[in-house]
Formats: sequence, structure tokens, C-alpha cells
Amino acid sequence: MQKLLKHTTLAAITLVMCIVSDANAQWPEYTQIGEKNYIEIGGRAYNRPGTDLQLSILQDATTAETLFSANDATSASSAAGVEVSYNFATKYGRAMEFRMFTGTWDAKSNIDQGNIESPLFPGEIADFVEYNYDARIFSFELNAKRPLAQGTTLFGGPRYVSFNDKISYVAGADADLIGTANPFDTERRQSIEAINNLIGLQAGLRHDKQLTQYFRAAGFIRAGGYFNPTKVRTSNQAGVVGVPPTELFRTESTKSTGSLLAEVGGKVYLDFAPSCSLFAGYEATWIDGVALAPPSFLSAETGEVETANTLFMHAITFGMRFGW
Repeated sequence: MQKLLKHTTLAAITLVMCIVSDANAQWPEYTQIGEKNYIEIGGRAYNRPGTDLQLSILQDATTAETLFSANDATSASSAAGVEVSYNFATKYGRAMEFRMFTGTWDAKSNIDQGNIESPLFPGEIADFVEYNYDARIFSFELNAKRPLAQGTTLFGGPRYVSFNDKISYVAGADADLIGTANPFDTERRQSIEAINNLIGLQAGLRHDKQLTQYFRAAGFIRAGGYFNPTKVRTSNQAGVVGVPPTELFRTESTKSTGSLLAEVGGKVYLDFAPSCSLFAGYEATWIDGVALAPPSFLSAETGEVETANTLFMHAITFGMRFGW
């Protein structure tokens, strides 16, 4: 929570400083204020800190030492995505923005020290666990824009965000390991996927400020409320290695909930040619009221969907901007 508060405070201070600062700087003709249409195309380098669920995913059956926590299970720092923002004026003179971005996480872990127990397979002991975590986010929005003051713009409109969170693992017992209680090589395979589809409205503010003849900065903040019909799917199989596994259970549960989404961030632009810029920036995103895979493991057999979770991610953004 302290980390979230720090990022929020820094971003808010940056935005406020831009808005209240001197707005009398001279803008070259080829910067944003003089353009009705422009497009930004770029990439995103994500970092998603682990979700602190206070949940021990894997632990030593004798000492109860945590070998793999929920924080480890959902931490995926090396992720990438793309971003496109198209700003245009309609034939009636109204300024509009279409914005889309994606993100993909993939984290793998192998724990093979033996004597492993877990709430994933209660009452059983595993010698090794292969764990895989995948997540995908996709967002697109359409905003109407209205200038409030020089460089300051109010925007708002509909938005859709899809976030899928999936965990899968293979837990096995090796009969050849010394001290194992299993006479055969056995394994259990389980997967669980949490699906979120947020549909709602948002509003926000953006402020652009010319710094020098070639450099300018922009800061923004946006927030919205969403309807989120969630779905959780599970599959659980077990058996002896070399023999087709037996499906223990397969479930699909649904739940509709309300979600909140907030974003803050900023960019610095280098205008290297008329109507052409390079940019780099930072963006932080919070989504409250989503289904995540790790806590869903514990409620999978009851058919309940847990949505009292908050997702946080942040990213370095970079790319090019072209105007006309």
C-alpha cells in the first residue's frame, strides 16, 4: 500500500505542477496545439509487483517454511505490450481520441526440493512442482476532448478492458527418490483461469507544457467505473505417469461485480522534425474489483468467485508521434 501511495503522490504532484505552472510558453507551429490530427505508436515495458495475498502457495511439509508465496506466484516483471493513440477532429470540429494498449506476462518456476505440501493439492505430498503464471490485458477507449485552458484538456468516454489471469501447475512424486512414500511416479495437473471484462465510462484531465523549443511534457490522470462480469474456469487431473490421467473435477463459475480503474502518468516529447516526435514516459494503473487466479484456487471447488482483489501494474512507455 505504501508503494501505491508513493506512485500516486508523485504522479499527482507532477500533474498539478504542470497545470498550475506558467502557461505562456511559446509553442512551435508543429507541436500538438497546432495540429488537429496525430497518432502515437509505441511500446510498453511493464512491471507487475506480486499480489500480496498473505497466502503460502507451497511450503515444506515438515517445517512449514514457505517455499513459494502468492507474491512470488503473481510477480511478473519482464512483460511487454504495444500502445496506439489516434487523435482526430470530426467534420463537426469535435476533438476525439481512440486509444488502445496490450500487455502480456509469463512467469515460470520450478521447485524440486521434495516434501512439498500446498493448498493446491491438500492432503498430498509432492517431490517437485512446475508452476506457470500467465496474464493478459487488453484495453481500448474512445474519448471526446474539450479544452479547458491553454494546454489543459478534459476528456471522457466509454472504455473496455479485458484482463485474464491464469495459473497452471504440475505436481509430481518420483518413486526413485530416497524417502518418498509413493511407489509409483505420480502427478497432478491443475489449471485455473480468472476472466474479467470491464465495460464502463471514464473521465480525465491532460495537461501539455512546452519546456524548450524541442522538448515538451504531458501529464494525465483518468478514472472510471465499470461493470465486470467475471468468470473462473478450473481443471484438475491426477494419475500415474505414462497412464492417461483421471479428471477429478472441472468447474466454471461466474459473478458480476463493480470495478474501479484509475491511471496516472506522463510523457516527455522530443520534437525532432515538423509534426514528428519521439516520446518516453511512465504510467501506473490500478484496477479494484477483479478476479485473480491465486485466491480462486482456494474457492474453486465451492463454486465461488472472489473479486475483492486489487491489480496494480506500471510501465515505461516509449514510441513516436506523427501529426498532420
